[in-house]
Amino acid sequence: MIYYIGLSVGMDFFLNTTLREWAEDIVYGPLGTFSILFIRSLFLLFFPYLAFNLIRMFLHLGKKRQGDEF
Repeated sequence: MIYYIGLSVGMDFFLNTTLREWAEDIVYGPLGTFSILFIRSLFLLFFPYLAFNLIRMFLHLGKKRQGDEF
């Protein structure tokens, strides 16, 4: 999804990188060894899941607090 958003926005990096290169070398390639790139790849893969759960948690807490005020 990040790759296609980068293409649609017209970012030079994504315009000059093939999907295969993006997937194999940048995202999934570093998962074979434990390094800083490994952590970056994991963060990149789990960011949507973590972000949406964080939003859900804030909405739940806001709804819970709003119910306590009335």
